Amino acid sequence: MQSAQAHAEAGALRALLAENPEDVEAAYRLGWLAFLQEMAQPWDDDRTPAALAAVVDLLAPCLVAGIGDLPRDLVRYIANAAEDVVVPRLKQILVSSDPVLLDTVIEECEYLLNATPSDHPGLAQRLANQGIALETRFERRATHEDLAAAIDAYRAAVEATAPDDSDLVLRLNGLAGALRSRYEHYGDLPDLDEAIAAMRRAVACVPPGDRRRPMALSNLGMALRYRFQRGADPADLDDAITVGRQAVEASAPDDPRRMYRLNNLADTLMGRFIRFRGMADLDTAVTALREALDAIGPDHPERWSVQTTLGYALTLRVHRTRDLGDSDAAVAAQRAAARLVPADHTHRWRVLLQLGIALHVRLLYGVLAGEPDRDWDPVISAFRAAVDAVPDGHIERTTCLSHLAGALANRARTSGAAPADLDEAVAVARSSVAATSPGHSELGNRLLTLGEALRTRFRQTGDPADREEAVAAYGRAAAEETAPPSTRVTGARHGSRLLADAADVRAGDLLRTAVELLPSVAPRHLERHDQQYTLGEFAGLAADAAQWTLARRGDPNRALRALQLLETGRGVLLSQALDTRSDLTELRARHPELAARFVALREALDVPSQDSVLLPFAGDTGVADGRVHRPRDTTARDFAAVLDEIRSLGDGFESFGLPPSAPELLRGAEHGPVVVVNVSGYGSSALLITRDGVSAMALPRLRIDDLHWAVDTFQQALREATTDPDGDRRREAQKKLSGLLEWLWDVVAEPVLLRLGYDREPPAGADWSRVWWVPGGLLSLLPLHAAGYHGTRTEPDPLRRSVVDRVVSSYAPTVRALRHAQQRDGAPTAPAQADRALIVAMPATPGLPEQDLAHVEMEREMLLDRLPRHVLLEPGGPDALTPTRDHVLANLPGCHVAHFACHGETDPADPSRSRLLLADHATAPLTVASLTPLSLDEVRLAFLSACRTAAVDAEQLVDEAIHLGSAFQLAGFPHVIGTLWETADDTSVEIADAFYAGLRTAQGTLAFEQCAHALHTAVRTLRERTRLSPSLWAAHLHVGA
Repeated sequence: MQSAQAHAEAGALRALLAENPEDVEAAYRLGWLAFLQEMAQPWDDDRTPAALAAVVDLLAPCLVAGIGDLPRDLVRYIANAAEDVVVPRLKQILVSSDPVLLDTVIEECEYLLNATPSDHPGLAQRLANQGIALETRFERRATHEDLAAAIDAYRAAVEATAPDDSDLVLRLNGLAGALRSRYEHYGDLPDLDEAIAAMRRAVACVPPGDRRRPMALSNLGMALRYRFQRGADPADLDDAITVGRQAVEASAPDDPRRMYRLNNLADTLMGRFIRFRGMADLDTAVTALREALDAIGPDHPERWSVQTTLGYALTLRVHRTRDLGDSDAAVAAQRAAARLVPADHTHRWRVLLQLGIALHVRLLYGVLAGEPDRDWDPVISAFRAAVDAVPDGHIERTTCLSHLAGALANRARTSGAAPADLDEAVAVARSSVAATSPGHSELGNRLLTLGEALRTRFRQTGDPADREEAVAAYGRAAAEETAPPSTRVTGARHGSRLLADAADVRAGDLLRTAVELLPSVAPRHLERHDQQYTLGEFAGLAADAAQWTLARRGDPNRALRALQLLETGRGVLLSQALDTRSDLTELRARHPELAARFVALREALDVPSQDSVLLPFAGDTGVADGRVHRPRDTTARDFAAVLDEIRSLGDGFESFGLPPSAPELLRGAEHGPVVVVNVSGYGSSALLITRDGVSAMALPRLRIDDLHWAVDTFQQALREATTDPDGDRRREAQKKLSGLLEWLWDVVAEPVLLRLGYDREPPAGADWSRVWWVPGGLLSLLPLHAAGYHGTRTEPDPLRRSVVDRVVSSYAPTVRALRHAQQRDGAPTAPAQADRALIVAMPATPGLPEQDLAHVEMEREMLLDRLPRHVLLEPGGPDALTPTRDHVLANLPGCHVAHFACHGETDPADPSRSRLLLADHATAPLTVASLTPLSLDEVRLAFLSACRTAAVDAEQLVDEAIHLGSAFQLAGFPHVIGTLWETADDTSVEIADAFYAGLRTAQGTLAFEQCAHALHTAVRTLRERTRLSPSLWAAHLHVGA
């Protein structure tokens, strides 16, 4: 009876299930009934759990529905069957937006785990699945509890996975991703540290060649990038790029995830560009993103992500190139991304933010290019939309607020802007700063934005409270150690200008901070052109700082402090090179291996790179010309470590490679006074270094606006005096040049020489005193050595009011460079047989058919006579003696004298590419940069009988003294003869002939210590015949000891 009743009930339940397969109650009853019926059967030793498969299948949906009253002995098997129900649904929620399904799957995962014993082999995977489901719900609803629970599940999954389990890498990856996501939203650094530790462990789990290794490497790179943004440790950023690069290289070309890895790498490269301004990083990022975009179809759900990153990279490049084509492409990319990203996507705010940035930059640079002011509403609207879209409490909300504040402040500067814009800009910027955690790498930039908004409002309203708050914001930005150095310098400079306008002495303190940071703006690992660009943004900073320091009348050491600031802020790149030119004699004798490493790394850093270190990607082997490439950042780190190792030796090596001390700088005046001239918008002064110390004198008549006028007028007059076909105009131009030399005497040279006691021409037969000029800034473009009144055509000035009639002049880019030259000049004069010379003669230059140097043949014959022991490089000679760059560089080390009779060319955009025009100048130019790696021990004199070898045309880089003269001095030549402008080649021959005649002693040797005197005599002799034509006699100058 009971059996029949049970059979009937089972039939009814089956009917219900057939009608509604989701009827969990029917499945539960039928499952128990089937189980009891099975248990009631006589026991058969051959019966296995498989016999209960029907029962398990019926009860599996009950388990995931939360029904706990199940046959205890079958729970393990029911759970296994239930997993087959849950996993497909888990995959479904990853592509479905159904919120009910998502909640259901999370509940099912929890019920499944509750039924899983601790020793179950599938426990780790079930924990990981629960983590995936919870993290997915967090991404859609931003519920903190879900993310915390997901992290707990991932941690448990990792703990439950054996060390040799091949799935460990996936579980570590899941844990790291969730931890990184929590860091992104809430900014807790321990989460990020744990994520990095997990990913390092994941990378260690998978050997090269494993298909999961690229994923692990890429995710490690992302985590390292985030930590750099928080703590600004360059090692994190360099490591992030290294592993990101490895992730791309390890991905197969057809790997669908390769585009994500390219995207991640590009993001990191852009981060390093923002920090250090290396264009190779940015160009490589653009290349990577374009490759990623080409790899995915137009309907790919993540195409928007690559589009927005590419748009941002192009926007960053606009800041450097001002190319409006890049800017338009950036806007187009961001608009495309905004159309593609789903309206409810958790990262939609990123696209809106980047769209606002692209529009903002396009508007600003369009105005700078002369376009009419555009509508600001799309910019402001995009930033407002980004602020509205980012979740409350998200760590990047402060970024959106800061950009909104900056745009509002910029719109407030336009005509007809609403006053409310400024008030809102200040309020929003304050909120952004307040919400940014201390030590965050972006805090400095957000403080700059606040400072700019307050400064703008102060300019409009005059409220001193705004000025004080702006100064405080700028000061905090300057002091923020995790901010990019350029951000810190900008903060200090802006703050100092506000204070200077109010004659507040605190301006000097901020300027000193800025100057002390300048060397870190151009770190060694940057390419030379990147260093120059960055330093050019802060031209004149050292001059302003020195002038404010001199204004502190109560400081008895103000002159010395001003000198130290000028030495720090001028010639930054030259100082870097001099740091590496320490005397290696003692190090080589006592620690040869360390000396060899030092030289190898120095040379690796000195060699200019022409291409990106990361290009190309597709098919890249990392090997070029048989050599494994070594990134500059790695070399720079290794070089710093070697320097530390050398200094740690003690025993006299403590100061190896460090800048000279103040007493060492003052020793530059051992052979005569050194005059450091400083011209600033805050006034001008001369620092006079003598054996008694350093003193300062004001130069009230030397004003910066007048100096700009003088340089422009001088350059124009030079062009007219040397190229105008009309004789009257040429004579008029020479009069202008003479007048400017008189002005230069009145405002600079005469006051300085009178203070030094040089008030007349030395008596006949007396030794002439020497003076070294360190002009700095625009003044270095004018011939101080020729300043003065030079009389009439036939008669000299009766009072001998000219520099050339009072002292022998030499130049130095910095006092430190002068000390370097003096130390190199300390060797005794070489015997006659060792006076070997390299002579380079180029009467005709390839590519310049109309500019032959007619007198080079005459100069060549003179040199062969004056320098009998020589190597001659000239066109038409044997192959090994043709005048090419490589032949010059190969012959320089064995010569004491190098004389170049050829054309020279300056590069106004990139002074390090200024060059001597040799036979192969079009393909292998002898540039300033190519001379940088040289360190020659025996050389003494370089005579550059070429055009403009001591001039810099890039006004923003005149403080850096990047020209051929300084390059030869850095290479080891203690004496360099150069020219400030193009000279007539017949007068060049005359000066060179008289110069070498003056060097030759009665014993037949060359007295190199007489270089300055010999040039001075040659120039004065020519002047006697050409008094009214300064362009002919005043171009040549002596640089060095």
